[in-house]
Amino acid sequence: MAVCNIADIKILSEQDEKGESLPARVTDDLRFEVVLDVAEPLMQDVVFRVMYVVDASDPSKDVELESADIGAPGLPKGVMKFTLEASAPSRSTIEAGGGPFEVTGLYLSATYKAEEFCRVGYYVRHDYENPSLTENPPETIEWSKLIRALSEPCVTKFLNAWDGPPLDLSSTEASAMDVLSG
Repeated sequence: MAVCNIADIKILSEQDEKGESLPARVTDDLRFEVVLDVAEPLMQDVVFRVMYVVDASDPSKDVELESADIGAPGLPKGVMKFTLEASAPSRSTIEAGGGPFEVTGLYLSATYKAEEFCRVGYYVRHDYENPSLTENPPETIEWSKLIRALSEPCVTKFLNAWDGPPLDLSSTEASAMDVLSG
């Protein structure tokens, strides 16, 4: 049983005067509202990392956009909500992933005692806000006119020993417990 779960996660965005979400510019910071449900007190902090996928075939090339320790130290039993904010990936990082018009990925990784217990992933694509620029793109990328779109999240949960003895995953038991979409 998972002692700590991500109960909810939302992408926060700027809103217009009517309360409608505005498209995120390629340079806008990434902001996530995370709700954690902690079933039992934890002795150490939970670490959240926001990672940008540069090369899906080589995880060592993932770029950390932000890291945050959640706890003071450790986490009490209960539900808590916090906002995790990360800088947008740099132009050079986006270009290293094939450029702004290639679909890539972004994920939040939650770890406890250096063991990942949850990953929330998104596909990322960039496009021009003006459809006519998308249909007839300029020869040189106009970065100031690009917007970022994230897909619905894909959640993967992993087994974790939490504050108990280390898990033995050498049997036929897989380390990934389940995958939830949407």
